[in-house]
This record gives sequence, C-alpha cells and structure tokens, in this order.
Amino acid sequence: MNQAVVKITVKKRKEKSEQDKDIKYTNKYTLGQLFPNENPVDAMKRELAHLTKSNYIETLNDTDYTDRSELRVFGKKYTADVYIKIRAELASGQVYGSNMIFVLSFHFAQFPFDDNTFPYS
Repeated sequence: MNQAVVKITVKKRKEKSEQDKDIKYTNKYTLGQLFPNENPVDAMKRELAHLTKSNYIETLNDTDYTDRSELRVFGKKYTADVYIKIRAELASGQVYGSNMIFVLSFHFAQFPFDDNTFPYS
C-alpha cells in the first residue's frame, strides 16, 4: 500500500454505542494488545495490506451515512479472532488530495469465527 496514494485513518473517538462496550472489544485495547510497541496507524497499514479475499466476511450498507460508500467487513485470526470493518473512499486528488481508508473497527470479535464466517476461504 503506497502511503502517498492512500491515507489510513483509525477511528479514535468514542461513539455512544461504545460507551457501554466491554473494553476488550474496543479498537484501542485490541491494537494495544496485538501491537504494543507499534504506532497504531503503521500497524494498521501493514495489516490491511495483508488482507486477502479469504479474510472477507461481508459488505454492509452504512445506515448512518447513506451517502457514503459501503462498509467492508473482514476477519483475521491473531491470538484471538479480530473483526475488521473499513470504508474505502476514493477521492479526487484535486479536491481531497488522496484516497482514504477509514478503519471503523479493528477489535477482538465478540463471537468466535466459525467455518461459515468466511465465504471465500
């Protein structure tokens, strides 16, 4: 993934839906556990670059931002299953300067993955 072409943004602010969430299912906790000595964005770039179609789970419509692109959901096994949800925004270089990948979720899965989780594995 060429850094000059794609900007990675990791969701940092707490949404109301996350306020009551068990901390071990949050992005910050998961990134800290999996990559304790790394910059979270650097770790994200590396991990996103290594996702393949076998990690793909599903595509979702964003019900909160209906004018935005669809959400892509992936899963990956580390020390535990990790749920990854991203939005890829293709932007005009003249207007925005780069394409963006918004990492909305990168946290330990609340439910374990099973044989039916990955349609292309």
